[in-house]
Amino acid sequence: MNQHPEYCQVAHADDDVLSLAEIGEIFFRGKGWIAGTTVIFVAVALTYLLVVKPVYRSSALIRVDISQSTLILNLLGMGESANVKPELAAVVEEMRSHDFVRSLIPLNTTKDEFAPTLDALAVAEFNDRIAIVEKGKGSGLVEIAVTGEDPDANSLVLLNMIDLYNNRLGQRLKGYINDSAVTLTDKLEKTKKEIALSKSVADLNTDNTDVAYLNNLERTFIDVSHKIDFLNRAAELTANGLVIVSQPVSENDPVRPRYIMVMVLATMLGVMAGVVLVFLREMTRKGLRTEQEVEKKTGMPVLASIAYNDVEGLRVLRTNVVHLLSQSENNRLMVCGPRPGVGRCYIIAHLARKMSEGGKKVLLVDADLRQGVLSAGFADARDGVSLAACLQQGVEFSPTVVSENLHLLAGCDYPDRPSELLMGRRFEQLLGQVSQEYDVVLISVPPVLTVTDAALVGVHCANTLMVIRGEQTTLKDISAVDRRLRQGGVVGICAVLNGVSG
Repeated sequence: MNQHPEYCQVAHADDDVLSLAEIGEIFFRGKGWIAGTTVIFVAVALTYLLVVKPVYRSSALIRVDISQSTLILNLLGMGESANVKPELAAVVEEMRSHDFVRSLIPLNTTKDEFAPTLDALAVAEFNDRIAIVEKGKGSGLVEIAVTGEDPDANSLVLLNMIDLYNNRLGQRLKGYINDSAVTLTDKLEKTKKEIALSKSVADLNTDNTDVAYLNNLERTFIDVSHKIDFLNRAAELTANGLVIVSQPVSENDPVRPRYIMVMVLATMLGVMAGVVLVFLREMTRKGLRTEQEVEKKTGMPVLASIAYNDVEGLRVLRTNVVHLLSQSENNRLMVCGPRPGVGRCYIIAHLARKMSEGGKKVLLVDADLRQGVLSAGFADARDGVSLAACLQQGVEFSPTVVSENLHLLAGCDYPDRPSELLMGRRFEQLLGQVSQEYDVVLISVPPVLTVTDAALVGVHCANTLMVIRGEQTTLKDISAVDRRLRQGGVVGICAVLNGVSG
């Protein structure tokens, strides 16, 4: 027999290291998954953008000034005690205060009921919508920004906030001015009475001291009168503690959602999720998929890759088998599989037909004496003896005629001790006889990992064809088959990859 040691050793390559070409191939095979997840993420993003309402941002720039009323009070020496100068921190704090915000929010409460929870919630929600930031340290400039679904409503809120604060500031100034005016008026009336009294005394007494005292009272009267006039003027100028530097402006693009950013992130996440799924699928996949993968990981030559209803793949297999047998010691080829369901019967039956159509005289031997069903695939075959009858009863070899160039020795009879029959002298003599009568002898055997029959048959064949199911047969099974056959003396092992994705 010809020896093919390079076919008999399963390669022990480093399976954990992937080359760039393999990574590229994984991406190419998983392009559908990547595209699918990307489409799903983009569709979800589009749905989100269509459902969610956009939120716009409106802002205004104000300057914290000292009002003319405050200046008048400062000139009168009353500004410090009145504490009416608007500081930046005070402005920000007051605009965020519960009482200030509550004045801007209509509450759904009646006069007889009070809803502090709703009130606090409304204030908290409003404070989440506003941002008050100083523009430049010590500049006195403050930017007030409001977010909401309606840009016009945002601008209105900004104007209301500024007006409300100015009104409150004016009310505080008016209150202090009124209090000061009352005090000064009382002082003026008191001084007026003292002047009248002093004049009556001065008429009776010409003392210089009384005259000086009277003059001092008159100057005090005039000074208090002037202050009252200033206070009346200040009462007319109590507004404009805040100066609007720029009117409220609404941005054209919403602050959320960011349409471009959402779509870019959705696309990126979709691609990343697809890549992760592809690699997870690749990591969890146990079966071998491609011809190159089988050859790399097993060191076993693959004669062909057969897709579903792949006529051309069967022709490639026929050509390679004919070439392989032409260089072998005998014309016998055992076809086996690791486990049931790999398509062994399909491969050997169609290979036999293709070779017979190519002019080769082919004998198809069903050596599965346990569950052989090859004869069921040839409905046009004429009756013949079975392999079990030839081996067990010594019946003369008379195969079933499928066509002029294709004969079948069926295994439809299931004897009690099939392994002993395959080990016997009669089986060896039968193979020698049919090898001389036919150009090619194809022998089908039970799954290698199920029973030992394959090793008993394989020692009589120069070559063995292992059927591997794409994405199903694992490297572990192939290694087990290779080891079991080599231990039984089987050589010339090669493979065909069946059921690959077209």
